[in-house]
This record gives sequence, C-alpha cells and structure tokens, in this order.
Amino acid sequence: MTKNMKLISLLPFLMASNVQAASNFLEGSRDVVSLHPSCRTENTGMTVVGLVLPNGSEVKVTSEDSEGNESTVNMQLPLPGVLMTTSRRSDETFNGNPIMSAGPSFNQAGMFGMDTITAPVPAFGSKNTEEDVRMLFWKVKASNVFDAASNTLTELPYIPVNGFIILEMGFASPKFTPSSCLLSMNVRGAQVARCDQVDPETKMIVADSTPDIRQKNMRLIIERDLENNPLPAECGEGLSVTVEPTDAEVDELIAKMNAMTP
Repeated sequence: MTKNMKLISLLPFLMASNVQAASNFLEGSRDVVSLHPSCRTENTGMTVVGLVLPNGSEVKVTSEDSEGNESTVNMQLPLPGVLMTTSRRSDETFNGNPIMSAGPSFNQAGMFGMDTITAPVPAFGSKNTEEDVRMLFWKVKASNVFDAASNTLTELPYIPVNGFIILEMGFASPKFTPSSCLLSMNVRGAQVARCDQVDPETKMIVADSTPDIRQKNMRLIIERDLENNPLPAECGEGLSVTVEPTDAEVDELIAKMNAMTP
C-alpha cells in the first residue's frame, strides 16, 4: 500500500454543535458524510480516528429482498455491471466501487492532521482509475506541535472524554444501472477511534499505556433516483444491498491504529 500524507492548515479548535448531518444521498452524488467518534471512559482521550472503506478488491455484501430475507457473501469487485455504473454519461458504462474518491475534510473540529492510505482497486470512472483511497485517518494535533516527519503528536494530543466532535469525509457515489432492481445501497465503513489513557493532572497521555480501540460503523445510504432512473416494472419494490469491508480489512485497520504513535 502507498501512504500519502495530506496535511492541512488548521482552523482554531471549536467544539461542534449537536447537529446530525444527512446520511442519505442520491446515486451519482458528490457529497460529505459525517462521523461522530468519542471516548466515554474517565481519564481517557481520543487521539486518532481511522476508517476503512468497502472499495475492494473484496467486500462483504448483504442483500435483502422485499420480504426482509437477508443473505451475506464476500464478493470480488468490480460488482456486476447489472447493479451499478460510475459513468457520469448515459452512453458509458464502467464497473466501479460502492464509494469512490473518498477523502477527509474538516469542519468546526478543525484540529486534525489527516492521512490517507491508497491501494489498487477495481477500475472506476471515465478515466478508468485503478488506485483509490482505502483507509483514512484523522490525527489530533494542535498548531505547531505535530511533527510530520516522525508522525508524532507532542502536546494536547487528545480530545477529552465525552468531547463531541464531527468529522467529515467527502466521497462520490456510483449510479445504478437502469435495468437493475437495485433500490438502495447501504455503504458501511469500519470506523475506529483510539482512546489513550490521560493523566488527569498533566492532561497528557500516560507513557506506555495500552490504547483502547473503539469500533463502530460509518453508514451512508445511496438511494436510486426514481424520478430520473425508475425501477423496471418487473422489480416490484426493488432490492436493498449492504456493502462493508471484509473482516480481514477491519483487523488490518485496528492493527494500524494500535501501532500509531500518539
């Protein structure tokens, strides 16, 4: 995998408001989805947030029919062309990924150094791109105390317990093939927060303490544009599909989070 460091200029630290952003998007959209990580144990603080995306080459796919029956399999990407296309033109078809061109952005909690890890993925888009972001990381830092060369935080390297923040990830979604019965796609990413032990007096991370890894799902729902891309008559109520990273990819992310220097 190739690791690309993407550092941004910082805004002053502001705690975000309790407003939840939308998580439902139309096919073919370019938008952002919000993450809400936190640590909830006394004397811990969040230092890193990571996310692994379901963009191949293997993903976990759960399908649900109109009667609520589910089946789950690991599937190789690209997904069948009968389900989706990443083309922005009506006369082109490309097999693609459930989520593409993802990258960390920031909002009120603009106190993060941001990294991405890229890897080969099934080709997508009109330029037939064959590499995309596989993992994203937001790393807590304060101005002038984050050393990019050693990837080390030196001061205020945590968000206090119960601190409410919002992180944003930009992405592009595919379009559903008109002949398919796909009504919606629930895209889940494995979101992992690292919580380190913090000395209540010095407010610094306790040296050699064991990090606490918290995992939950990032969720976004891509919906069919029924006005411009109606379901075929034979599809009835349509098909819903959930796409997730494989268990092995989640384990890889957790291992990276454990090994990071806080």
